[in-house]
Amino acid sequence: MKRRSKNTLLIIGGVTQSKHHISGISTYLNALLCNWALPFSFFFYNTENIRRAQSKVNTISLLNILRFALNFVNIIYLTVRTKPSLIHIHSSRKLGLFKDLLICFFLRFFLRKRVIISVHSADISNLFITRLWPIQMFHAFLLCICVKNVILLSKSFKASVIKKIHIFSFLCDLDSHFFVIPNFVPPDVLSYKGSFEKEKKGNRLFCLVFVGMLHIRKGVLDLIEACTLLPRSIRKEINISFIGPYGSFKEKSIIRNRLKDKAIDFKVQIHGALFQQKKLACIKSADVFVLPSHSEGLPLSLLEAIGLGKPVIATSVGAIPEVLKECDICLIDPRNPKQLAKRIQFFYNNRHRLPLLGRKLKLRALNSFSINVHLNMLNYIYSS
Repeated sequence: MKRRSKNTLLIIGGVTQSKHHISGISTYLNALLCNWALPFSFFFYNTENIRRAQSKVNTISLLNILRFALNFVNIIYLTVRTKPSLIHIHSSRKLGLFKDLLICFFLRFFLRKRVIISVHSADISNLFITRLWPIQMFHAFLLCICVKNVILLSKSFKASVIKKIHIFSFLCDLDSHFFVIPNFVPPDVLSYKGSFEKEKKGNRLFCLVFVGMLHIRKGVLDLIEACTLLPRSIRKEINISFIGPYGSFKEKSIIRNRLKDKAIDFKVQIHGALFQQKKLACIKSADVFVLPSHSEGLPLSLLEAIGLGKPVIATSVGAIPEVLKECDICLIDPRNPKQLAKRIQFFYNNRHRLPLLGRKLKLRALNSFSINVHLNMLNYIYSS
């Protein structure tokens, strides 16, 4: 077997090509690998090649255990075959992160590999698999000893994690062990010029767009409730576009039943899952992007919206406040439909100022969340 270059990476993560399974990690990895411009050759192992069990992801079941075992064997085989100098694992949260840390343990102590793990979450409550303190500490212990560096999405999340696991500071320098590298706006978003459809002349509807899985925790019902609280004169000019698949059959039933309420006299469109170009066109044609989530990491849909120059209204959870820095008018509290209604009304009454806000947000996307900024930070970690 030929000897591999010292600058060889093995990148591990889940990428799905189905528009019906929206995943932040999948969207991120697709954009990263398509725009790779680092002086490192790489092999990519897609954990989604092993068909996902028809059960909840963050649960322990026989099918999920079998899926993990098959991925584990494939990763070990690929590591031995390709002999990478560095392994970069893209992980999610809770059970998904715990399983990836078990793989890291084997790679670190049996195959003597340098491993970096990216945690695609920014909520400390979603980091550990359980609230039991001993198990949380074991989880944190693995996070400190199994990987060389941990990449997080936000500074606030890093501070929360270090505060939580400070008792392990004797194992490593926690401040240098955890790096902060936020997600980036895909280049095709920043260069997008198209439009969703030609609007009819005289159409004065005020369009709100939501992009993501239609989960209750994403604030879908909060957005609907907020619009019912608007004055009638504004409600009749509101149009909400929901883009994304339902989270579950139960949530689908709850949302549809809510939309049948007689109090809802504004227009609601549920587009379902859309492929990238149609999704971007729908965001571009809207007046305001709305994301009233109860919990988030660093949502790529939000980065896409500011990359398109759209004004946004989002909850101050996860890394969102760091994205919307110096734009407090865009932030609201989670689970607060009344505040959301007031903010929608404010944006409606100040429609002439929205393009200026959109340009300000797009400039922030270009300066702080471009692919070049992201790759430079990755290159620094890979080379250190």
